[in-house]
Amino acid sequence: QVFEALVQVGMNGAALALFVGLVRGEGSDPTYGIPFSSALMSAQPELAARLALLSAVVKVRVSRASRQMARRAAGE
Repeated sequence: QVFEALVQVGMNGAALALFVGLVRGEGSDPTYGIPFSSALMSAQPELAARLALLSAVVKVRVSRASRQMARRAAGE
């Protein structure tokens, strides 16, 4: 899951880097491609779901680790 999320986010970054000239156009674009980036993310609901799942897993693991560290400190 982590690898898939990293690859998909990396590919989004590569797409943004390749098309930055098209997004900015001839003039100076003050948004720096934010609308294009938002559209790219909204077109990938599976990426949002994957990131939400990974976020939940990380939250649980951090919570467990912090409880274990707190027990050790209290027992010393």
